[in-house]
Amino acid sequence: MNTLVQADVTITYKKADNAYLGMLFGYQNDGNFDYMWIRYNGEGGIEEKRSYGSGIEFPNSGITKSKTGFSFELNKTYTLTLICQDEKASFFIDGMLISEGELEGSVRNSLGKIGFIAKGMTYTIDDVIVRTTDDIVENDVLYSTDFSDDAVISDWTDVAVKNMTSVKDGVLIHNNTSTTWATSLLNKDLGTGDYIVQADVRVLSYLDTNCGFGLTFRFGNENQFLATAIRMKGDGWAEAETAPYNVSGHEKGITVSGFSVSGDDKFKKSTDEESYVYTITAVCKGREFYYYINGKLVGTASLDKPSPALGDEFLTGKVGIYSKGMTLEVDNFVVRKLDNTYSDYIVYEENFDSYAALPDGWKTTSPG
Repeated sequence: MNTLVQADVTITYKKADNAYLGMLFGYQNDGNFDYMWIRYNGEGGIEEKRSYGSGIEFPNSGITKSKTGFSFELNKTYTLTLICQDEKASFFIDGMLISEGELEGSVRNSLGKIGFIAKGMTYTIDDVIVRTTDDIVENDVLYSTDFSDDAVISDWTDVAVKNMTSVKDGVLIHNNTSTTWATSLLNKDLGTGDYIVQADVRVLSYLDTNCGFGLTFRFGNENQFLATAIRMKGDGWAEAETAPYNVSGHEKGITVSGFSVSGDDKFKKSTDEESYVYTITAVCKGREFYYYINGKLVGTASLDKPSPALGDEFLTGKVGIYSKGMTLEVDNFVVRKLDNTYSDYIVYEENFDSYAALPDGWKTTSPG
């Protein structure tokens, strides 16, 4: 059953940090179902419930019971998404992949009912949508390239530093040897500002530890864009530029929390002998955005924090690779829609606005 299940969830109470919530699928009865979960402290996984015992890990899940870097806040609303597609299940929160696993190890196929599961939490559920995942890749992806075709260079342009961007041997070369922050810009109108931007990056060289790299997004023009960056020494910031003034998050602009990379997570330069790939992700959702490195949340920011708050001109725009004083190899650049509703594919939808009790088809159960 190729299905996407999505709902807005708000946690109002948690008993302990190891309390968890998640989404179940392939439900046959209280003793037979699969579920993906995340604990309040950020540990996520995929398990199955069998009639003769407690939940067991899928042997091929890969990320079962892994630390995700994600952590919840009480009374904040999160969008949970479960995708079952071609014998694979994936679990997302606010568009960020939390865990995934192959369904080959399940004692059932993926047919069955869906629902929500929790332990030690009280939470509300709203705006439930179930849809088929037919053509999900084509629908979700706004732009994607692995740079295998050198002609894709026509999609890209230099901002602030000339002759910086090239495509060769299956990667984009971002060669910014200046002390100016500059962007290799994807010169395409995406039609939205609510998206997820992701790329794999290798650091080939840098001028000093104050140099950094990240993502540009919601780019309107050279004097109006948002960006995130992490320096080689492991600290970072969010930045906004807007005419007729410039503001930067590490000084007086966008308020940033959590931007730091320490210890073994500090960035390393790739050589012919050793290669270090960093997957950088920006999730842009309304007036908030989130920055991840290798799946770890390293920073958040809001357009509403500066005084005065930044305007609606920052709600849409183009995307790109951002750096100062660095030469980077970039691969697997993808931009995805953050909204996954697609009315043509919806098979069930419920916003709970008209019910004093559970709607038809819903029930509570105690699978243990």
